[in-house]
Amino acid sequence: MLSEFMREVELAPISDAEARNAATRQIQRLSLYCWDVDGAIAAIAGHAPVVTTGAIVIGRVGPVYTPSNNRRRGFGSAVTAHVTRHLIERGARVMLFTDAANPTSNSIYQAIGYRLVDELIEMRFEGS
Repeated sequence: MLSEFMREVELAPISDAEARNAATRQIQRLSLYCWDVDGAIAAIAGHAPVVTTGAIVIGRVGPVYTPSNNRRRGFGSAVTAHVTRHLIERGARVMLFTDAANPTSNSIYQAIGYRLVDELIEMRFEGS
């Protein structure tokens, strides 16, 4: 699912072996969660290492991914809410990055309790 996520969000592609290794490391660190339905993984959500700066603890949710055949069933929402709760219970202020052009994921995040705080723009300059 991690390699599918990377392709879908148009990040640098990774091989299935690299994705498996990354997932294994995250699971060992207890920072990748899987939503299981009848013995099969239906969705995943993870979080980056928690960062403490002064008195502020920050947790960033991601990646969040649900394969297309499992979408619109609440699996992604459930696992994202679980990871969010986990970080809040650790005392973190929780954030996530989302694609502003994806109304489905944004409505899910708002239903969980996220709110838009800021927007970032990615720019790529080519040539000279």
